Amino acid sequence: MRKTLHVFQGLELLNPIPLDRKLIGNTRITGVYDKGAGRGILWTYENRIQDGMSGVPICILHGASMCLADGGVGGPRGQSQPKRAFPDRPADIVRDIKTLPIYRLSGDYNPFHVDPSMAKEGGFSRPILHGAARSELRGGQSPRR
Repeated sequence: MRKTLHVFQGLELLNPIPLDRKLIGNTRITGVYDKGAGRGILWTYENRIQDGMSGVPICILHGASMCLADGGVGGPRGQSQPKRAFPDRPADIVRDIKTLPIYRLSGDYNPFHVDPSMAKEGGFSRPILHGAARSELRGGQSPRR
């Protein structure tokens, strides 16, 4: 857990989510990729959610996690996403965010989000913002110039 990162998540909604009955999820690993010695192992997964009574598929949750330790043990490397170029202009919005400890309230105890020494051990210069928070920061804000 100490060197494990959540990489991405996605939701594919297939049918309305019933709120009055039990849902069942079936998770499977869809890929394991060796990113090289000192670069880690990435795994992708999907969780298919269905109505517990009728079996009707409700949604598919897609995701990936990465262990920054290990790597270089063999196996497929997998495709890497091309690096995005930074814009040649100043940022639209700059915010001073002091919300990292809020993740404790949601049950997230990943030390990368609050502990500077653990963040450094994981290869980061300081605690990192939870990836899912990016959409919260962008939602509803209009850029200022």
